[in-house]
Amino acid sequence: MGNSARYRGFVRQALYNMIWSWCIKKHKRWGRIKLAEMYFKTKTEDNKYTKFKNRLWVFHGKTTQISHYKNRTKVIHLQDPTNTSTILASKNYIIPAKINHIHAWSMEVNKLIGFQTQLNLKAGGLHSTLKDKLMKRQKGICIICNNAI
Repeated sequence: MGNSARYRGFVRQALYNMIWSWCIKKHKRWGRIKLAEMYFKTKTEDNKYTKFKNRLWVFHGKTTQISHYKNRTKVIHLQDPTNTSTILASKNYIIPAKINHIHAWSMEVNKLIGFQTQLNLKAGGLHSTLKDKLMKRQKGICIICNNAI
């Protein structure tokens, strides 16, 4: 957990290498510049490159279908698995000393469950589910019995 950026970089680099080798195999006669412009970089009308989610090199493809919202073809970007969820710093995962002694058969197991619930609420990022959003809005408390969920 303390070195997660390094491992996310490894995953991102491995995905890039696999996609790049697929592009080379698919278009054997194309050069690197044409492959990059076709699949990774997007130019605007004034010959500047645009960024997608703060990254310049993102694998994308164009479909033959017309978009429902605009009168042009759809552009689909590959989702980056290293940026899909919010990653908390490792200091947030350290169990406090006052509940560190609690185990599964302890009478105080609800304190440990509450700590884990609060940690999950903090980690819920942009791509959290509806249940996660509801838990965050209710602050982990049941609205009927006022107990921790």
